[in-house]
Amino acid sequence: EIAGGELCGDIIDLYPNPIERTKVEISFQRVDDLVGQHIPVEAIRTALTSLDIEIAEEKPDGMLLYIPTCKVDVYRECDVVEEILRIYGYNNIQFDERINSALSYSEKQNPRKLKNVASDYLTYNGFSEIMNNSLTKSAYYEYNPDFDAQCSVAILNPLSRELNVMRQSLLYSGLECVARNLNYKIFNQRLYEFGTVYSRKPEGFSDEMKVQTMAPNGQRPTAKVQDRYQETQHFCLFMTGMEVDENWKLAKQPIDFYFLKAHVMNIMQRLRVPMQRLQVSATTEQYFSEGLTYTFRDSGKTLVSLGMISKATLKMMDIKQPVFYADFNWDLLLKSRPEKDVVFAEIPKFPEVRRDLALVLKNDVTFAQIEQVARQTEKKLLKAVSLFDVYQGKGIADGYKSYAISFILQDKDKTLNDKAIDAVMTKLQNQLEKQLDAKIRS
Repeated sequence: EIAGGELCGDIIDLYPNPIERTKVEISFQRVDDLVGQHIPVEAIRTALTSLDIEIAEEKPDGMLLYIPTCKVDVYRECDVVEEILRIYGYNNIQFDERINSALSYSEKQNPRKLKNVASDYLTYNGFSEIMNNSLTKSAYYEYNPDFDAQCSVAILNPLSRELNVMRQSLLYSGLECVARNLNYKIFNQRLYEFGTVYSRKPEGFSDEMKVQTMAPNGQRPTAKVQDRYQETQHFCLFMTGMEVDENWKLAKQPIDFYFLKAHVMNIMQRLRVPMQRLQVSATTEQYFSEGLTYTFRDSGKTLVSLGMISKATLKMMDIKQPVFYADFNWDLLLKSRPEKDVVFAEIPKFPEVRRDLALVLKNDVTFAQIEQVARQTEKKLLKAVSLFDVYQGKGIADGYKSYAISFILQDKDKTLNDKAIDAVMTKLQNQLEKQLDAKIRS
């Protein structure tokens, strides 16, 4: 009418593959079982009508329903019951004053008990537990070298662009919490969180499933959920600010990597993680500027990664002070923990002996490598290996460093004599020189 046009034919709606409405059958008895009390049929009918869910057929024991295509998350009987209950009103559900419980005994490790062990330790050391939303924004994983955006589990009907995918890591939601606390002038923070991370397995989807989440006939994909998605329990720590609050007696000491590592090692010790099965290497995650990764030698799976968050990640989160982060694979930790009970032994009656070595090594040699060589060389008498001094400077060539290492030897059956001690130290020295190219510093 405005432009002076004229109709030249009938209106045509081009819709070659119409999406059919999902059919769902519900049982009145099943509705009552899921809700926990009887809901009148009239109330069910009213709730369904108000939601534009068509009642195609009503039987004495149930109904056949057609679900509107706009309700993409309603395709099972339990989904319909949830919709009915939402309209019926949660406040109308009565709770029985009686509590039924069953006692059971199992010798297997209790995950909840182990979680409390870690939580108690951290709480006693000034940490606060946080619980963040499992929904986050997809922008965190786009063009991210550490996470594949295709592995993000997208929400079919997101409430907003800020909550449109399930989190692949606890990192970003935790950093949001750190940033929020900093805005409230809380500069010293120690936080921890237990939570689930979610990932999508692209190889579990056929070409058809990659194009559309729902088939044209309104049915869901037939592949197993376990083949398409993965959920993993993780456990993380966040630390920033000073080691202790400002006071007149102690000087300001900012939190550093080794302060975080000490707590990580204490947690693994309290949870009886088999440290001899782990190997240490530098982190490969780009969101760390520096850090370590502990992996299992046999499987190569990562148990924990820890380090300092990179400046680029902190800038993205609008955080202007260093943040240190540790991420445990909690499911893997539970599987690797020994099931045998702790066996207590008498305190050894014979004294331990300490011997020190000053080693000159290349800069890329780590203390973890030294400890590994030492424990593989002497498994019976060697009780502890520790690093108590690092030196670089005058007298040390460029590209090298000096490590002062102490070795604790002990025999539970007898007192060690000089001959036995010298034999062990000679063997240790030879292996360190052979495997790590170490030189004894004079």
